[in-house]
Amino acid sequence: MSGGFGGGTLGYNWQMGSLVLGLETDAAGADLSASDSTPGLATGSAKIDALGTVRGRVGYAINQVLLYGTGGFAWADTKLSVSTLGTNFSDSHVLTGWTAGAGVEVMFAPKWSVKAEYLYRSLSSQTYFANVVPGGVPTGTLNVNSGQVGVNYHF
Repeated sequence: MSGGFGGGTLGYNWQMGSLVLGLETDAAGADLSASDSTPGLATGSAKIDALGTVRGRVGYAINQVLLYGTGGFAWADTKLSVSTLGTNFSDSHVLTGWTAGAGVEVMFAPKWSVKAEYLYRSLSSQTYFANVVPGGVPTGTLNVNSGQVGVNYHF
């Protein structure tokens, strides 16, 4: 799958000396997709319309720089579509799983920071088209790697 996404993050951090502990949640609208076809027989596509996480964060602050690891719950709103012999089918599910990653955040002005992080999401398999195909069509685990950047305001 390829594409992009954009959204927002809310969180809270506790700092004790150089140790920083935090909780954060994020959500984003997405346009991540992939497609494949068998000429003359079928065309299929998979799409992620939205995704998000709820994570814990543990970091170490060095002056204005925070190095951190993060992990927790992940979700993605997915849709599969198939067109075959002039008939179109689609099915959607919210996949859930876990995420883990790491990042760096830098304070560049009072109350303002910029961050860059890598997240790996592993989302559970699901059965699609159960109302069309007896037993449905099971998928495998969906793994999403992302690099993301953001600007944060600290209240």
